[in-house]
Amino acid sequence: TYATKLNNFRPTSQPKSDETGLSGLMVLPGSEDLLATGSYLEAESGLLSNHVLRLRSRPGGRKLDRVDVLIDLQEFTAPSNQIQQVRLGPDRKLYVSVGDAENHRLSLDLDKFGGKILRMNLDGSACADNPFYDSARPSAPRSYVFAYGFRNVFDFDFEPVSGRLFAADNGKGVDRLMAVMRGGNYGWNGED
Repeated sequence: TYATKLNNFRPTSQPKSDETGLSGLMVLPGSEDLLATGSYLEAESGLLSNHVLRLRSRPGGRKLDRVDVLIDLQEFTAPSNQIQQVRLGPDRKLYVSVGDAENHRLSLDLDKFGGKILRMNLDGSACADNPFYDSARPSAPRSYVFAYGFRNVFDFDFEPVSGRLFAADNGKGVDRLMAVMRGGNYGWNGED
């Protein structure tokens, strides 16, 4: 066992509650650490929120030393349409997909994290060269946005030769496969 108690709640018998918790996992190249995405239960509200964790390993990589929160999105989410995958891009930046929390309005709002692919530095800070970066508000959601207008990107990856980003967006009735462009709006508005 590498780590325990990374979730602060147990799934219930309610529909879709078992589609929440840890959802993305990546070994951080050049280290023995893991990056994990997932939801957690906010103590005050009792609602789910999203975060990105860095699980720092003890030397040898077999035991957890400590957990650092790289970013807490501080925005309520929904089971299944929560934060999803984390990947290291060819530019050595972290890319993270975030579902729309079953609220399509979030995906087109640059001041919300939901329905986006985010891009950040390895320490969890926004990249100053992101397309909507706001130097007056570097921790605002828009400062992290690489592309928006998604429902629920479960999986994405970079083409190894060109470095192009491709994403699979899980729709209500229609799934989409997209070549994702920097600053692109992929138009999820609640309609297939």
